[in-house]
Amino acid sequence: MTGLHLYQRKLTEQVFSVTSPVANIDAVGDTLTAKTNSTLRLAFQNIHGASDLRGWPIPSEVEAMEELEIDIMGMAETNKPWTLQQKALYDAYMQKRFRTSRTNYTAAPNEERNKTYQPGGNLLTANGEITARIDGRGSDKWGRFCWYTFQGKRDEGVLIIVAYRVCHEKHNNPGPTTAFHQQYVEMRKIGIKDPNPRQQILDDLCTLISEKRDRGYRPILMIDANGDYTTKDKGLKNFLHKANLCDPFRDRYKGPTRTYLHGTSRIDYIFMDSALTQSIQRIGYLGTHEGAISDHVMAYVDMDQKSMFAGLIHRPPHVHSREILIEQDDKVQAFLRALRHQFDAHNFEHRVFAMAAQFTEHKGSAENISLYNKLYCQFLEIVKGVANEVGKKKFGYMRSPVLATAGNQVLMMRYIHDCK
Repeated sequence: MTGLHLYQRKLTEQVFSVTSPVANIDAVGDTLTAKTNSTLRLAFQNIHGASDLRGWPIPSEVEAMEELEIDIMGMAETNKPWTLQQKALYDAYMQKRFRTSRTNYTAAPNEERNKTYQPGGNLLTANGEITARIDGRGSDKWGRFCWYTFQGKRDEGVLIIVAYRVCHEKHNNPGPTTAFHQQYVEMRKIGIKDPNPRQQILDDLCTLISEKRDRGYRPILMIDANGDYTTKDKGLKNFLHKANLCDPFRDRYKGPTRTYLHGTSRIDYIFMDSALTQSIQRIGYLGTHEGAISDHVMAYVDMDQKSMFAGLIHRPPHVHSREILIEQDDKVQAFLRALRHQFDAHNFEHRVFAMAAQFTEHKGSAENISLYNKLYCQFLEIVKGVANEVGKKKFGYMRSPVLATAGNQVLMMRYIHDCK
């Protein structure tokens, strides 16, 4: 696989131990090619500490986004407290480097104002036209993950999460400056008696994915899981089954893959909903020094935007459609004319002013409240009646519920047959 190489100066910036030298990691997967207009490029990397942007050369993570034409970039283990000042500085830098950019940050609680290091944390940035699809965002209060939701068609969309799962277990006796310890302490504060941060993040991610799925969002999870679900990590394997996520890279390439310079297994992943895999154009891992400077390599996936945000083609429609849309100017004007006529016929203006005078004199008496409720109910009935009358002229007739239900069942059977 041939990547798009960055500046050679980066080769001298990575410090390796002389006593325990490590071998470079070769790129695996599909060949990374120039991006087309219809392609959405997602990438993920544990950058082992975000760069300080004050007066230094171009940070390697920003350089990678520019050179590799990355639209959505997830970064794990940023190791910053992400104060308001740091966020503002990073946002300003990204706005200068890219035409449009939006970034979501997350870090564990930090009580020291001048602190510049905070273990763990994540960053999720979107650049260019894709930012127009963002319709929601959120972050974990303990700095474990953050997410964006992107609007698609047919009231559906895509949820993209970037997460960092701590590497320590309780029996490893992690020190007080580790991400494990800070999460352990915060979980104890809310009443969890025997916290397990490695498992807790998987449970919380599963809850988030389930909530967003119910609202029509299909998930993509970019995570440094610090574990290999194909061997010993049963917790991660159970999570994938429970969250109904697949591993598209492993579905294409079965061989062993290494993503960490000081390890021998794959611990960095891009998981996703199985319905999104049909939109994948290319997927793989870059080699050492082809992404940002780090001891982890960069994972990437190219998606076809049109099919990615198309939603379900065979989704059964609702029985009742909206009679009037705001885009239908002729119907809107007809609705307003008919509504004014009905208001004049029922003398609404005079009755409203008379009721206002009653409230001024007698305040919120039982009689005045009853008068208000009657007038309001009549108002709603008139509005609904006029909307139905004007809307009926366009559609001609409304299908019976029995016929609509039968049609839904036919479409559902087609969708089931299309599933693997």
